[in-house]
Amino acid sequence: MSDRGPHEKCRLAEIVQYSCDAEVTSEGQPQLRCWPIPRIFRICPGRPAVELTRFVDVDAQTGKSSSLES
Repeated sequence: MSDRGPHEKCRLAEIVQYSCDAEVTSEGQPQLRCWPIPRIFRICPGRPAVELTRFVDVDAQTGKSSSLES
């Protein structure tokens, strides 16, 4: 029998998406302003990816996340 846990072969993956808004400068020129939105997923072989973003603390300044595996 194996001592492996149910998620041993799973891994965490991060993607960064961006949310953008169009703004008009003081000169009347359009300009895009974008903000990064990091998203964290657990990926296990043979199963759909599961988003864990709401369960992970992400530092908006550095983009670093706390580990779920500690």
